[in-house]
Amino acid sequence: IPTVAGNGWITITRDKHIMSRPTELAAVTDNEARIVCLDARHELTKWLELEIIVTQWRRIDDLSSMAGPWIYRASRSKITKEL
Repeated sequence: IPTVAGNGWITITRDKHIMSRPTELAAVTDNEARIVCLDARHELTKWLELEIIVTQWRRIDDLSSMAGPWIYRASRSKITKEL
């Protein structure tokens, strides 16, 4: 998280438990990280991950202008703010 945030990049992860892990959450806030968590009701396959990213790419790109820290959860149909 520190390396990605330090480069000004957005992290795209499949970690659905990031909000419940205090160490990871502290790393997000301490490093002003910007994170998009991929969310699906079923197991995330590589194709489903790609589908979510492609479907939500414009919204993710819009988020890139926002300063961190923040975490958004992206599914095929929506993006919701978590932090």
